[in-house]
Amino acid sequence: MEQDRFDKVRRSINGLPGYRCKPSTIRADASALIPQADYIIETVRCDEGWSIFVQCISSEGSMRVVLPDSVCRSLWRHYEQLKLRNVKKHILKARRKRSRKARENLVLEQAEHLIQTETKD
Repeated sequence: MEQDRFDKVRRSINGLPGYRCKPSTIRADASALIPQADYIIETVRCDEGWSIFVQCISSEGSMRVVLPDSVCRSLWRHYEQLKLRNVKKHILKARRKRSRKARENLVLEQAEHLIQTETKD
C-alpha cells in the first residue's frame, strides 16, 4: 500500500525524543460559507518542533494536511497577538473606568466641601 506524505510524516515523527501528541475531533456546523464537516486535529510536539495534522471529512470529500513547524509557530504568534490585543483592550477599559470613578469621587468631594462651607456661612 502506497503511503502519502501525511502518513509518511506522521510515522517519521512518532517515537522521536520528546514526542507528545494531543488529538481532538471537532464537528463544525454549517455556515453560509463553510459546509458542515468533521475535523481531526493532532498537535504533535517533539524536541525538533511542532507539527499539526489536520483531517477534514465532509460531504464533499476529505482532505489531509500536515502543517510544519514554521507554520505552527506563525499560527501561535497570530494567536498571541490577538490575545495580547484583547488583554490590552480590557486593561484600557479598566483604566478608563477607574479614571471615571476617580473624577466622580472628586466631583462629589468638591460638592460636599461646597455644601459644608455654605452651611457654615
